[in-house]
Amino acid sequence: MLVAKKLRIHYPDQGPFEMGPLDFEVEEGAFCLVLGRNGSGKTTLLRAIYGLLRTTGSLKLGDIDLLSGSVDRRRRYMAWIGDEQWCEPSMSTADNLIYLLELYPEFDRELFERFLEDFRITEQDLKRPYDVLSTAQKTYVKTAFAFARKPKLLMVDEPTTAMDLKTRLAWLEKIRAQAKAEQIVVLLTTHELDYLRTMADRVILLERGKVLACERADEPARSVAMKRARLMFRTMSPGEEETYWAGKDGPGL
Repeated sequence: MLVAKKLRIHYPDQGPFEMGPLDFEVEEGAFCLVLGRNGSGKTTLLRAIYGLLRTTGSLKLGDIDLLSGSVDRRRRYMAWIGDEQWCEPSMSTADNLIYLLELYPEFDRELFERFLEDFRITEQDLKRPYDVLSTAQKTYVKTAFAFARKPKLLMVDEPTTAMDLKTRLAWLEKIRAQAKAEQIVVLLTTHELDYLRTMADRVILLERGKVLACERADEPARSVAMKRARLMFRTMSPGEEETYWAGKDGPGL
C-alpha cells in the first residue's frame, strides 16, 4: 500500500510556496486516478513521489520509507510512463536497451518481449531509430520497459492524448490487468473520465494543491469525489447531473 501522511512538496524557485499537506492511501494492485483541473498539482504529485522535488512528511510503499535514503534507491521501486524523453531518440530501441539494461539488473527480458508481442512491436521496429516510431509505439515500448523493471509503484502521466479511443482502452486495460496480477500500485493522472469510470479502483481528487477526497471507487462514499470531479470537467445543469448519477450503469465519473 502507498500511504502519504502530511506530505508537503516544496518548490525551490518559488520562495515559501509549497503543496500540501497531503494525506492519501492506495492499495496494492489498485488502479488509481489522480484527478484535478490544470494547475491542481497532479503531475507535481507524481514528480515529487518520483524524487524530482523536495518533499517532507511521510511517504511509504508497504514497509519501505520512500523519503529516507537516496533518490536512486527510491526509484528502484518505481517506474514512470509519460511524455518525457527516457532514452536516446536517435538510437534504435534495441541499442538503447543495451545501455539501459546495465542500470537495471532485475530487468525481466522475457516479460518485456511478451509485452512487445502483445502490442505488435516487431524486431524490425526495435531496430529503427526510436524517434521515428509512432506515438503509440513509443508508449508501448515505454510501458513494456516500465513493467519489465518489476516496480512496486507505476506512475502514468497522461501519455494517451495522441491515441484513438480504442487504442487507449486496450493499452489501459493491459496496464490494469498486469498491475493487478503483480499487485503494483498505479497512479494515473488524467482529465478524461468517461472511458475510465469502469476501470478505477480508487480516486484522488486534487484542487489547488490539496486532496479534496481520496476514496475507493467501489464504495458508496465515492459519489462525493466523483460528483465534484464531474462538475470540474463538464458543464452540466443540476437536472443533467442528477440524471447522469442515476444512470443504468450506476454512479460514474
